[in-house]
Parts: sequence; structure tokens; C-alpha cells
Amino acid sequence: MQLVKLTCFGQVLGNTAIVFTSQEQIRPQRFDLFALPAELLDTRGPGRLIPDRLSEKLVFCAIEIGGGTVMPSIKDPKVMHWEKGRFSDCSTKIRFHLDDKILIARAQQNISCPSDQLQSWPTCIDQLATLGTRQNYWQKSQKQAAVQAGQYVVAQFTTTWIKQEKITMKDIHLNDTADTIRVPFLESRWGLRISLCTGVARRVPMREMLADVMGVYVEKRLPIPPEWEILLQGHEFVDQLRGPRLKEWFHRLPSSLQSSAIHLIRYVLEALRETGYDEPSDEFVIAWLFPNDPFRCFRIQSKGHHMWTRALADSSSCATFAYITPKCLEADEYTCQNCTAIQWQQALSLDTAVCQHRSNNEVLISTSIWSLQPGISYWIGKPGGELTARLVDTTSPLGMRLAIKRSQIPAHSRMRLGRIDRIRERQQSTDVHATPVLIVAAKWHVLHTLCATGLR
Repeated sequence: MQLVKLTCFGQVLGNTAIVFTSQEQIRPQRFDLFALPAELLDTRGPGRLIPDRLSEKLVFCAIEIGGGTVMPSIKDPKVMHWEKGRFSDCSTKIRFHLDDKILIARAQQNISCPSDQLQSWPTCIDQLATLGTRQNYWQKSQKQAAVQAGQYVVAQFTTTWIKQEKITMKDIHLNDTADTIRVPFLESRWGLRISLCTGVARRVPMREMLADVMGVYVEKRLPIPPEWEILLQGHEFVDQLRGPRLKEWFHRLPSSLQSSAIHLIRYVLEALRETGYDEPSDEFVIAWLFPNDPFRCFRIQSKGHHMWTRALADSSSCATFAYITPKCLEADEYTCQNCTAIQWQQALSLDTAVCQHRSNNEVLISTSIWSLQPGISYWIGKPGGELTARLVDTTSPLGMRLAIKRSQIPAHSRMRLGRIDRIRERQQSTDVHATPVLIVAAKWHVLHTLCATGLR
């Protein structure tokens, strides 16, 4: 008997679930739920089955339970998804019976995807740049105007440009004492894993990101630290980064190996420091951990279909370490290309979760649980920014969809409205009130909607 975390249905539980297993230790990960509809209602009710009233048979199209709705997937009748909110309509044609066992899951990895990094690298080499390089830039600081009146009227206008570095969450942690690392930072979900095949992006804890990229970066440096093999083979360093007891494992290490582990973690974090949204160039930087040359990156313009990447700009409440993964991550219409040599189609969506963002001087006027509301625009991204997010209608059973666009409100007015209806990404796995969403650019959502309805 062990405690495990569930995927989307874990939000109904609000905590871990007890499972019975013959294994001594289950690999730390989130599990899907496979059960009969009646079993769900018996164990986590109250709830209700939503029947298809147009059918002559006793079939159902959804289950209302735990303050949300379980709905079937468009692609597979045995795959369902739970999301917050009341049931609206039977928009999918998929139905299920009482005796049908259903699988409640989120976006899945397609393990049969034929994509190959070795064959994809030559097709993408002309899009890659050296990671960490960027042009110098100056920022406008202030404007001054003066008028001198006499026999003549003379007007003078001056603008001051200075170099000034902001302090972000990324700066706070990476500029910390060299021989330490903060445990909450390793648990925070600032890693951004982007599928080479589908372009689907997904937030992951920092320790999982480190486990994905550690070996590639360490083994492509000279000299390779002698403690690396000891940590890797003798102490299961990478496996422990994926596990839930990293802190306990670290304290059991000899002091010399503790220092080596921190040094390696900081080396990798510094290598990925320049990934994420680059404001001066208005580009989104994504590292590609190609085994033969892991120090290359994609730089995509944060415009049009990629407008949503601006919401990931480093700030006091957001950090982004972005990297390409060879795993085939699917979500909604973003499916496997079934190709070995991938011509990368870039990051088109973000599978994440959002919650309300209030500043310290805002007054909590309601004790009810916050939730996204249709028809309402929310500020998203760095404070004082120009991006708004809006919940758009979707028939996707995989979760709500947020469309990001640039606000038309003038900058001087945005400053006064900066703290009204603001949302941010989930920072920790313990943010239980965060709502799973698929974030896209508003233009991409409109284009997809037109194509789905047959309008070209």
C-alpha cells in the first residue's frame, strides 16, 4: 500500500491517493485513473451521470463530480479528462455505458512516435544559434522638456537612456551563494519541456528538467568531474532528481559529494539561464540538448502564433528554462507527425495550469474558491505588461483553452489596471487551486477554429 499522485483527477482528491501494489517502490510520477463510472460516484460522490437524451439507448456523455466534469476524448472513447466547471453540452459524439471502464488522463506521450534527433538535427541546423548570445541594448529611462521664454521662445527636449538590469526570480536563485541551492526552487515548475515532434510545451519541476538534461551537459564539458560517475552510478543522482525525496537523499551524501552535486546543478542552470523570453529581441529562446552539441538553441519570434511566449517573460513571479525534448507530447489537435526527420514546427501551445495572482496590498473580498470565468479577460505575464488571456470556447476534453493577445489599452491606463483580474502560472505542485489550461495565441485559436469548421 502506497501513496501516489493522480493526473487531472488528483484535483478532485486535493491530495495523494492510496493504492495497493505488489511492488516495493513505485516510480515517482503521476498516474491516470482507470475505473467504472459507478466506482467514481461511489468513492468520490456526490455526482451525476449526464445521459444522452437524444439516444434511444441508455448511454452517457459526461460525469459531473467534484466541482467539475469528466468528458470523453475526441480521439479515444476510453480516454477521459476531468476539468473544473459545470457541464455545458454533449459536444462530442463519443458515448459510454455504465459497464465501460474509463481512463481519466491528460495529454499523453506517444511512445510510438518515430521522430529521431539524429535525423532531425540536419533539417534544423540553419535555425539554431549559440545559446547565451545576444546583442547589447539600452533602455529609455526618462524624458525631460524645458521652455525658456524671452525675446525668443526656446524649447528643449531630452531623453535619458541608461543600462539597468532588473532583478527577477531567475536572478535571485542563480545569483545566490555558489555552494547552495534552494529546495523550493528545485520543486518549482519553471522547467519548460517542448516536444520536438508536436511543438507542445509543458511545465515541469526544475528537478525533472535537471534530470532530463544533466547527463548531456556534464559529459560534453572537459574535464568531466571525477565525482560525476560516482554520483551517477553509485548514488543514482539522475533518478533521485526525478524522485520525491531529493532532500533526504542529499543529506545522506558525504560532504564532498554534496558540493559536487550542487556544482553540477548550478553549472546546468547557468547553461540554460538565457533560455526563455528575450525581451530586447522579442524572441523566445529554446535550448536543444542534442547529444553531439547541446549548446545550440532555437530563437523564435514572439509574434503571431507565438505571442503567448511573451507571458513567460522572467519576472518576480515567473521564470523559464526552456529546452527541446525528443518525447512526443500530444495535446488536442497537436499530434504526432509520424516522421523520423522532423522539420520543427515550433512551440504552438503550452500545457500548464493557472491561478489567481494578487499582490500583497490587495484585499481579499471573497472566501470562495477562485475559478476562470468565460467572457472575462485577465492580465497575464509580467506586471505592467500588455498581454491579456481570455477563456475561449473549446470542445476539447483535455482542458480549458486560454487565448493570449496583446491588449489595446494604452500603456498609461494599463498601469492603473495592472492588479485587476490578474492570473499567473502555477509555481508549485502544491498550488491545488490552479486550473489546467492549454495556452495558445489568439490568432492561432481563430485559425484553428476556422479550419475545424471547414472555412478557409
